[in-house]
Amino acid sequence: MTRRHIRIVLPLLAGGAALAVCLLALPPAFSIFANGIRFNGVVGNEMSQLSERTVIYDSRGQVIGRLGLEDRSSVALSDVAPVMVEALLTTEDRDFYGNAGVDLHAVARAFFKNVNAGSVKEGGSTLTQQLVKNRFFTAPQRTLSRKVREAMLSLRLDSEWPKNRILSEYLNTVYFGQGSYGIQAAAERFFQTVPQELNLAQAALLAGSIRDPEGNNPFTNPKGALARRSEVLGQMYEVGAISKSERTFAEASPLPDQRPQRDLRPDNYYVEEVQRRLLNDPRLADTREERYNLVFRGGLQVETPYDQSMQAKAQSAVNKTIPTSQFTAAMAVMDPSNGEVKALVAGPGFERSQFNLATQGARQPGSTFKAITLAAALENGYSVNDSISGSSPCIIKIDGFAPWTTRNAEGGGGVFNLRSATEESVNCAYARLIAALGPKKVSEMARRLGVTHEVPAYPSITLGTIGVSPLEMATVYSTLAAEGIKHDPVFITKLKDRNGRVIFEDREPGKRVLSAEVARTETSILQGVIRAGTGTRAR
Repeated sequence: MTRRHIRIVLPLLAGGAALAVCLLALPPAFSIFANGIRFNGVVGNEMSQLSERTVIYDSRGQVIGRLGLEDRSSVALSDVAPVMVEALLTTEDRDFYGNAGVDLHAVARAFFKNVNAGSVKEGGSTLTQQLVKNRFFTAPQRTLSRKVREAMLSLRLDSEWPKNRILSEYLNTVYFGQGSYGIQAAAERFFQTVPQELNLAQAALLAGSIRDPEGNNPFTNPKGALARRSEVLGQMYEVGAISKSERTFAEASPLPDQRPQRDLRPDNYYVEEVQRRLLNDPRLADTREERYNLVFRGGLQVETPYDQSMQAKAQSAVNKTIPTSQFTAAMAVMDPSNGEVKALVAGPGFERSQFNLATQGARQPGSTFKAITLAAALENGYSVNDSISGSSPCIIKIDGFAPWTTRNAEGGGGVFNLRSATEESVNCAYARLIAALGPKKVSEMARRLGVTHEVPAYPSITLGTIGVSPLEMATVYSTLAAEGIKHDPVFITKLKDRNGRVIFEDREPGKRVLSAEVARTETSILQGVIRAGTGTRAR
């Protein structure tokens, strides 16, 4: 043996002796540093909660989106197929239920291999040690002092937790590749199934991927994945976990060919709006940082009123109206009885533009704003049959404002009552109406009915010259349809934490902002717009 070998082996022997002393003579209570944390005996209590993805569901419980930094969703051990557990224990820790968190035989075997190699090449880690390493040691070190600390913590954890809890925690922690952390995400991403439904071939592939997730990735290295799966199946056969025929059948099973999409970010406007609202809702947490951590790490369960059938119909209606990509359109579909937003068409397609025209885009609403002026008029004593001049062009003079000139879109005008002026969308009639009411009353009515953008009190607002979003106008018209009861837009019907505890529900009764009589009268007038007026094409 050369001097160089002596210099290398002596520290390794010293480290091995230190490890043996720690393992054989561990006191009942001990203190140890790991990753900057001092442990005084209770290791399990120091484990922080795993980062879990947030899942967003539609009104029927179908998943429409996921948000997170790591694709993980924890499951109970009882929800994992026994064959998956068998494959894992066979390839990673055959004596899991017999060892005390550290396999002394494996440590000794690894130690002598390290001596022969002249450095730390093999760790002899049990599942418990791997769990400790994944949860407490983030830096990729391979030193004997690190192995000593891992072993000490593993022994303590094994004494604190039942074996099945350690196994469950491991299955929910370990990385399987392709961005999937934990068995739930891995089963979904690789096989579009749940852990309970995994078969032998699938379980062997996943168990075999743990040591080298990228090298055994079936999408990027199918030959390596096949070889590793075959190795795991062979090991399972050797220990009697499977029969020869089961092994043969699993060997012949094809690899997954449906490459999973990385979908831990919004891929449609509705999910993006849900994310935006979660990040800004103080009911979730006090600060934005706390809300961010809960949304992207907290494993929230978000129930929404999103209706996929309504969404398809809304998108089809927009496509028929604007068949080319030269222009864009937006639409918000709201239930007047409760404010639930059922569908959202918000731009040219989320892959082209992530700006949400339906909720954030401010566009001039044009003549649809006349409904707000009409509500103010009816509330202030005007009746359906009151006459008003619609002659065009018209010059509007109001104290405190510069003269304003406008004209009708069609025709020279005449005398109209409120119903006919609305059905024909007569600009000059509505210009004179706001002059009689005063712009302030119309501005205040806009706010009451659901407009959240600032509405300056000047005459031309009656023709929809200010910027509002389609969602705001949907709220206005929903308030009228609900006989004067305003509901704020609801994108989240129920929010639960990772344990299923309800954080909040949006089941507000609504607020009366307009008398039922005024709302019913206006609804009757607006129905005439569709039946015989300028909105007949909407039928």
